[in-house]
Parts: sequence; C-alpha cells; structure tokens
Amino acid sequence: MSRKYTDSERIKAFWSKVDKSGDCWEWTGAKYPKGYGRFKNGKRLVQAHKFAYEQEVGPTGNLQVCHHCDNPGCVNPAHLFLGTQKENMRDCVNKGRCIRANGENHGNCKLTDAEVAEIRAKYKIWNYSQRELGTEYGVSRRHICDLIRGKRRAQATAA
Repeated sequence: MSRKYTDSERIKAFWSKVDKSGDCWEWTGAKYPKGYGRFKNGKRLVQAHKFAYEQEVGPTGNLQVCHHCDNPGCVNPAHLFLGTQKENMRDCVNKGRCIRANGENHGNCKLTDAEVAEIRAKYKIWNYSQRELGTEYGVSRRHICDLIRGKRRAQATAA
C-alpha cells in the first residue's frame, strides 16, 4: 500500500528538485521532451512551472503559465506570467522563437520551391496539362491546380 503525502510534504518534495543558484530556478527532476519540468501531484502529472506558479502566486484558471525568460526548465515565479494560448503564441513570435515552416521547410512538403517554379512555368509557358504535371511530379491534379492558382504557396511577386 502506498503512503499518502500531505500537501506540505508534496510542496517540500517539489522545491527539493529546484536549483535556485541562478536567475532562472532550474527544475532538476523529470522533464517532458521539450524541456518543461514534470511533477507528480498526487495521481496527476503536472507541469513544474505551473505547479510553482500556483504555489507562489495563486490559481491559474483556464490560462497558461508562460515564461518571460523563455527557459522551459525555469520554475522561478518571477519569470512566469499568465496568458491565453493566443498571447503565448504572440509572445513566441515577437521573440523570434516560433519559426513558421512554409514552403519546402514544412514537414509535409512534397515539392521543393524550384519544382513549384518549374510546374508554374511548364503550365503557363509550355502548356502542360495539370494531369501531366501531377503525374510527372508525383502529386494529384488538385495539388497542381492549387499551386498554379497560388492557393498552396504564395507566388513570388516582382519587387
């Protein structure tokens, strides 16, 4: 039979896994793959920075706990703030951390930017059909149609 811990014991166990030697208080316990700390609060796994915020500042409601310092392992409440998902993503973009994958940099991309340019030229100049282009490049006719119309990738504009 497992022992039940009191709230004060759980909180003490939490802070024992925090290195406060620097400006960011680093979580030294288990972490999720992207570097955010995780802590078992009773039967539930919770994000360490959220647990720290709730212990030191108060309830978070439906809001996310975001980092001013952009360090996912930091649990220093002074580095944390509440925000919506939209506000968190805006903060990420404003700080240059969220790079939106477009064109051939997107993980699901089937064609390079050079191939897209070739397709558009072959269609416009050499009168290839959309079906012929789809067969040649291994994509559907609909995909070719969307590329030609600029629905899939923005067409380069003359400067």
